[in-house]
Amino acid sequence: MFKITIRGQIEEIDDKFYLACADGNKFKISSSQEYVQGDFLWEVVPSIDPEGVIQSLQMQSFSTEGEEECFMAGTVVQLRQKNSSVQLKIKRSLKKTLRLTLLSAPLETMKAGQTWWVSCIRQGKSLLISTAEQLETNQEPPRSLSELSPVAVEPKQTEKAAFLELEKKAIATLATQTNSAADSWRLKKPKIRENIIEWDAINTTTNGRARVQLNRETEETNIWSFNKTPKTANISEEDKRRLIVTPLGAARSIGASCFQIKIGPYEIVLDCGTRPKGYDPLPALDYLENPDLLLVSHSHQDHIGAVPVFQAIWPGTPIICTEGTREIARVMLRDCLKVQQREDFPELFDSDDLERTLFRMETAPVGVDIEPLPGLIVRFINAGHILGAACIYLRYRFASENETIEERSLLYTGDFHTASSRTTTGLMLKDLPQADMLIIESTYGAGTHPSRRTEETGLIEAIASVVKAGGNVLIPAFALGRAQEIILAIRTSALFH
Repeated sequence: MFKITIRGQIEEIDDKFYLACADGNKFKISSSQEYVQGDFLWEVVPSIDPEGVIQSLQMQSFSTEGEEECFMAGTVVQLRQKNSSVQLKIKRSLKKTLRLTLLSAPLETMKAGQTWWVSCIRQGKSLLISTAEQLETNQEPPRSLSELSPVAVEPKQTEKAAFLELEKKAIATLATQTNSAADSWRLKKPKIRENIIEWDAINTTTNGRARVQLNRETEETNIWSFNKTPKTANISEEDKRRLIVTPLGAARSIGASCFQIKIGPYEIVLDCGTRPKGYDPLPALDYLENPDLLLVSHSHQDHIGAVPVFQAIWPGTPIICTEGTREIARVMLRDCLKVQQREDFPELFDSDDLERTLFRMETAPVGVDIEPLPGLIVRFINAGHILGAACIYLRYRFASENETIEERSLLYTGDFHTASSRTTTGLMLKDLPQADMLIIESTYGAGTHPSRRTEETGLIEAIASVVKAGGNVLIPAFALGRAQEIILAIRTSALFH
């Protein structure tokens, strides 16, 4: 016994057919043919992915009367408590065997290999089990519903369906605020932090990108659109070839790393950090005019600590970094805010500035060229310094007066390390491209350093000696990068096992 019906109208879009339902959902139809027009109840065979989302429908027959219904009998193939789903294998006489993933936390008595009859309701693009009854192994499937005594499945077992409803709400809000069609947006895998769900989204029609943040308790939704902002004014030949670097911090000193780069028609900022306590904390941001883009190399405070200040001054300017840098920045910048609030340190930004900054930071993959502004090509290259750290390669491509394509380029290493560590892979010098100009970090460039293995062995032996004598060891270290290296070295050393 197997039957699934869905009510809707057939629509043709770009030579493909869809079943459009009154709740706004559209289902792709797997075969193209002439379909009757009008609102009908269609008997269908769905194709459902492992997450329980209907991908397409095979149309069987239609009628004018009746309500949507769904029931089937099949063998339990897989139970997934994590995403609250049950996969059934359904054998049909003289027809292809189906494997369908239905949403619902499995009943306590449900086990793989058992045969169950279930009825479902459709919620969005998923089927939710509403009632279920176990069948004996050799029992013939019931011929009618009157032969069954099903057990109701509690609503609390449909957490996955509730999450799909939140996704639907996020897309609807995104479509409204961007004045676009809801079915043109696709959400990427969500990040969940306590009650906050965050999706990066892409518009399949315009290639536009956005970020959606939803609070599960209040259902408040925030949207940030990542838009390209091309220069509209005429660009002179001189400006096209322009490449000017102005250090706004970290020149012949440590801290407040920040560089103004005028490349072609654009004003780009590389890093925006703070100085240690006791110094003027900020880079010389007053020298900036109207920056088009901020690129961040990594999440140490001397490179990222003033980014919330930058964002508060130029809230519409895009900020781009690697995924690892954004994730670690969430911890580092919040720690920076706590230091400001507890110690004798100027308050540079507040919690609202911080949360807006984290929400609006766009991420880009390592080793892939992106074009955040027309003609400006950016590539992040693994720097081997800490997790997420990257060198930044800038190119501005333009057509000259004789219509040949030319470019200006700059390579900014940020902090880098050529040796691999326990947390990162070292910078591969062969990955560095040629550039018209190079900005290179040189804090430790004035001498020859002993091998990492030699230094690490000496440290571990010294720690072991003190511990063996009953003493305590205090190791001052940077909280991000060095501390993790030392902890891993101790944990993996044979002297402590």
